[in-house]
Amino acid sequence: MLARLRRSEFVTNVAKVFAGNGLVFAISLFAIPIISRLYTPEHYGVIALFISVSSVAVVFATLKYEMALVLPESDETASDLLRATLKVVVLVSTAVLVVVFIARLCCANLQVISGLGNYIWWLPVLVFLMASIKLLVNGWLTRKKQFGRMAMAEMSNSLVSLAVRIGLGFAVGSTVWGLLAGLIAGSVVGLLVALPQSRKEILSPSKRSSIDVLREYPEFPRYTMPADLVRTLAQSLPVIMFNFMYSPIVAGLFFMANRLIQVPVELGLHAFRGVYLQKVSAMHAAKIPLRATYIKTICIMFLLGIIPALVLYLFGTEILGFVLGKKWLEAGRFAEILAPLL
Repeated sequence: MLARLRRSEFVTNVAKVFAGNGLVFAISLFAIPIISRLYTPEHYGVIALFISVSSVAVVFATLKYEMALVLPESDETASDLLRATLKVVVLVSTAVLVVVFIARLCCANLQVISGLGNYIWWLPVLVFLMASIKLLVNGWLTRKKQFGRMAMAEMSNSLVSLAVRIGLGFAVGSTVWGLLAGLIAGSVVGLLVALPQSRKEILSPSKRSSIDVLREYPEFPRYTMPADLVRTLAQSLPVIMFNFMYSPIVAGLFFMANRLIQVPVELGLHAFRGVYLQKVSAMHAAKIPLRATYIKTICIMFLLGIIPALVLYLFGTEILGFVLGKKWLEAGRFAEILAPLL
């Protein structure tokens, strides 16, 4: 059985992505106590608001076509879809810039807008970077089975972001700019790592109109995008509302707690999601029933989540207070409340 697992392409691909994410996970764990002592919950609250608003915009920017990129039988059709979706990303990013300009002009006193300050002008840049990474890493690299490159892009993104945040934290102290600079720098580097595998396809001229290409896969903007929007809003709205109703400090405490309890989940899912999507797409094309594979996957993920959820539910305050420092003690209470969501 072990010999068969070693020969399995699926297991090998999952191992590649998991190894990269595992390294990032380990480094991130060691970095979190440093970052939490360099930055305050208030500044984390501002960057949490920034990320939450960006995440909602990204759903509209990709229309979830990154999941559709694995489906076309020909690379030519997939390339047309990639170029068409990138045009949508540019349009949505430009629309975000217009909205930011109007919001600053007409709603500058609104707490959500004023809370972002002048950093709000970086919002369309982050939307473009995050959406492009989704298309190139989660979409195109998955299609091409470049899981080693995918792991490298994810690692580069996370490691550069951590390095910039820690460096600026030591150099200038706690600032929103330190957190934002790390976020943008990591996204840029991750995108540059993924870009060589798709540069030729992006630059090649399309023989068909973008609208015709996008219309071939209407189920993604029609069904998958609304589902992902609801999921993203469920994660983002609490941060936005805590900023609006209370203060960036409360939002920062919630954001840190929610982020930490997602670490064990995301470690497995990042490694598994892309490879699994490619595998079931191939099974679907071969007319192989997916029900048994789907149920088995859900059961495995559920069992993997029980232990960390129970530990956080019982000892969340003590664990986060020890790891993050006393000023983050209340984040542990959030962790205990959120633990069942694992």
